[in-house]
Amino acid sequence: MAHRVYGVLLAEWNDLEAAAEHLRQAEQLARAIGNVDVLSGALRGLALLKRRQNDPVSAAQALAQAQQLDLRYALPHFIRACNAAAYVELALGQKDVATAVHWATQIHLPADASPFFPRLFLTPVRILLAQGQRVAAFGRLAALQRQAEQAGWQWGLVEVRALQALAAPDSETALTCLRAALELAEPEGYVRTFVDKGAAMAALLRRAAARGIMPAYVEKLLAGYDALPFPIDAFRLEKGVVRQAAILGPQAVESLSERELEVLTLLVQGRSNAEIAEKLTVSVNTVKTHLQHIFDKLGVHDRRTAVARARALEIISP
Repeated sequence: MAHRVYGVLLAEWNDLEAAAEHLRQAEQLARAIGNVDVLSGALRGLALLKRRQNDPVSAAQALAQAQQLDLRYALPHFIRACNAAAYVELALGQKDVATAVHWATQIHLPADASPFFPRLFLTPVRILLAQGQRVAAFGRLAALQRQAEQAGWQWGLVEVRALQALAAPDSETALTCLRAALELAEPEGYVRTFVDKGAAMAALLRRAAARGIMPAYVEKLLAGYDALPFPIDAFRLEKGVVRQAAILGPQAVESLSERELEVLTLLVQGRSNAEIAEKLTVSVNTVKTHLQHIFDKLGVHDRRTAVARARALEIISP
């Protein structure tokens, strides 16, 4: 258990190699003594770590092993729910909302993938955010904030406040929530809680830097983005099977043409193909061609996911 917990801490501090070593030791020791509960937790930690290391195949394999333990030993429903929550996190990391929703249906009691706030049920909020339903997400987070405060889950409280910043209805509220998260997180050296939230959090951190909010710590977190050897959204996980997806970096966003941005803006507004064609004075087939180019550049396969990704990357304002 000590190796497992220390491995998760090291991953948060962005020391991924050392984290992997301790999580592997946790796995080996748990196998040796036959502690399947700890083994499942170690495999779950390894899966999330492998995603951070740009190794989606190993991430899926680790979670599959955790599921096999459940089938063989009938692990408690809570552990099963934690594993499903880990699948949700991996899917949402690629903005694959449909797959995340699939795994969320397997969670029948409050559970999270983190060992430090395991009963803080953040999965529905994460899905709402991915779907662009920020008002609903922000509303739910108020109750979760109180729960984390009452339970003394500081790591969970940092997570809640960071998610509140992403869900906030306006820029000032977002910065207020972000400052609260940063003030709690800085003494403990949190890194990946922020960096793993991708481009939307990076944009908020840049706004905080411009306002002079905790400049040294914010600079450290932004450097964490710069040090990533791969985009966070580098793979897609569908019902436990890894699929390669377009690797989305700034160059992909910048490659959107002016006309494609116009089409994307109208798409975000909920316009149909016919309405977009009429607005831009082009044929429906031309609109379909533009949409396919947009999907390819954003690494998505449908309209809804394109809208979610455009909002998450702040290409189009929510």
